[in-house]
Amino acid sequence: MNTTLYKTLEAANTRGLSLKQTMLLIQLSDDPMTMTAISKDLGASTAAITGMVDRMEKLGLVMRHHGLADRRKIVVSITDKGERIVHDVTRAA
Repeated sequence: MNTTLYKTLEAANTRGLSLKQTMLLIQLSDDPMTMTAISKDLGASTAAITGMVDRMEKLGLVMRHHGLADRRKIVVSITDKGERIVHDVTRAA
């Protein structure tokens, strides 16, 4: 396994996060994403992504809101707490 990936996964595990949750936080640190885009990027069903985002929202790592251009779309963005985790995890790698 790639050393950087292993260190990232190890740092995520110590915070109780899965690799996919960590990958999502890293992606969201660049820009907010729609649920559909998250599903495509992570290769998971929208139902699985909904459950994952639910859990991460309860932990205060992400938040959902309606899109500005199309209010039917749900956009997910990272919180300050999520940003701190990304900083810690990527620094560990």
